[in-house]
Amino acid sequence: MASRSIAPTRERSTTAAVTGEQGLSLVEIVVAMFLLALVSIAFLPLLINSLQLSIRNATISTATQVLNGQLDALAATAPTCAAVTAYGSAALPATTDRRNVTYQPVRSVPACNALTFPATISVDLEVRLTGTTVNDVGITTTVLLQEAG
Repeated sequence: MASRSIAPTRERSTTAAVTGEQGLSLVEIVVAMFLLALVSIAFLPLLINSLQLSIRNATISTATQVLNGQLDALAATAPTCAAVTAYGSAALPATTDRRNVTYQPVRSVPACNALTFPATISVDLEVRLTGTTVNDVGITTTVLLQEAG
């Protein structure tokens, strides 16, 4: 029987010249990271402004809550000149939050001794803020007094 010889075949090398691209090069990855960094830097001022606005709003909200507490205390006071005067002269503790902003409530009650009852007086309530650039928060309300009491 005649022997057949098989011609050796050549295997194709995987390192042979490639006609299409396969994957990304290091330069393309670095360029993509650089462009992503530029876009991130463009949004940085917006992020900083929104954080500052959030802190400002939290400070105003806390001051408003303190002021509402003062209004509730005034509403719970008897409608007499003596009770409202005592309300105005009471010592008020300051409150400090975790951002080290101090909220000091201040009451201003006018003298009501010479009034004819029933009468109304204007009471000024204010919360003074220290440790922040936010302005003080205040309100003026009218109280109906029934008697000197």
